[in-house]
Amino acid sequence: MARSWTDAQRAAINMRGKTLLVSAAAGSGKTATLTERIIRRITDTSDPADISRMLIVTFTRAAATELRSRIFAALSDALAENPSSKHLASQLMKIGSAHISTIDSFYFELIQSNLSSLGLSNSIRIADDAEYAILSHRVMEKVVNDFYENFPTFPSFVECFAGTKQLNLLPDIFLNIHLFHSIYKFTAS
Repeated sequence: MARSWTDAQRAAINMRGKTLLVSAAAGSGKTATLTERIIRRITDTSDPADISRMLIVTFTRAAATELRSRIFAALSDALAENPSSKHLASQLMKIGSAHISTIDSFYFELIQSNLSSLGLSNSIRIADDAEYAILSHRVMEKVVNDFYENFPTFPSFVECFAGTKQLNLLPDIFLNIHLFHSIYKFTAS
């Protein structure tokens, strides 16, 4: 059964010769649209694309994994329909090393390949969630301490805003506000 595409999805699938950003609400079919666009480019009989020359970037690891899996399945189906296609067989072999990643992973790979030019150590790595939480807390503690030292009205502001004079509670309060804002901003836009 063929999928029914919206006009916007069809336009995204069929657009050629331009870089494309697909941005839409969760569950709106972004992954399916992107997969279909990629498959149609790879299986185009007049000008077939090469998966190894594509950069496919998404927000989450789950979405990147799902994209790779869907592309693999679609290429497998296309090759089953046309088993003599060397191009499709080649694309299926290249899917494991194709540039399908998260935004973070893409930028990290870019940084890693230019460490010496950037003057960075080759031991650079991405912090895990626990390290990120610790580092965020340390930075927020420093910010709060700096504000207490440099802004005489800050304690009054904190008491009105946070309802506390306890310096040790402020980093968590401000980090929770930041987290709430990040979540709300992401879901509201």
